Amino acid sequence: MNRAKTIYTTIYLICLMAFTGCTSKLSVKPLGNDQSRIGISIELGNILEETLDTAMAGLNEIEGEQAGKNIFDLPSIKKSIENAGCKNISISSPSRTSLNLSFSGKFDFIEHTQTKTTLRITPKFMQEFSKSLGEEFNSIMDLFMAPALTNEKMTKEEYADLVSVVYGEKLTDELMKSTMEIAITSPKGKEKVHKILLADLLILSEEKTFTSE
Repeated sequence: MNRAKTIYTTIYLICLMAFTGCTSKLSVKPLGNDQSRIGISIELGNILEETLDTAMAGLNEIEGEQAGKNIFDLPSIKKSIENAGCKNISISSPSRTSLNLSFSGKFDFIEHTQTKTTLRITPKFMQEFSKSLGEEFNSIMDLFMAPALTNEKMTKEEYADLVSVVYGEKLTDELMKSTMEIAITSPKGKEKVHKILLADLLILSEEKTFTSE
């Protein structure tokens, strides 16, 4: 598996699963020598938890597993990050709907200068993410029909209409108002926190950059 795709997959998986009434944060900190530490912290909301439980029920029945298991497969996530060559991995799930994850390494989607750190997210690697996901999560992610993964272009309104038809207005309303914090720290220790609508990530059709300035 391509190293960059593995890391992209992990980050975008968190972004995708984090939408709908939850708290989520992605942080990027420089370590020197073009190394970075990435941190991810999320708590899924009740609406998304219910939606995922419904989606996973059929899979659990087929595989003979019990309902109510932890939504995040920690050993699988940790293994994929280890296989990508990342170091200093820390991962925990205080509850079945929460995940805390951090790891360090050199990433081609993060750029450091003497004064600035830049994170770049593009549609291309989002489309490649799904190819690297495990079968179970891939099946679940397909349910959300994210244009960034299906290589389609949609406005937020068009995507909201699509989600509403399938999942109803309650989940759609939460989706359209949910945000994610992206905290970028410069080599000099200055942090800037960006807030982005998670729907904007799901419909991403061009590169987005987040910097420490």
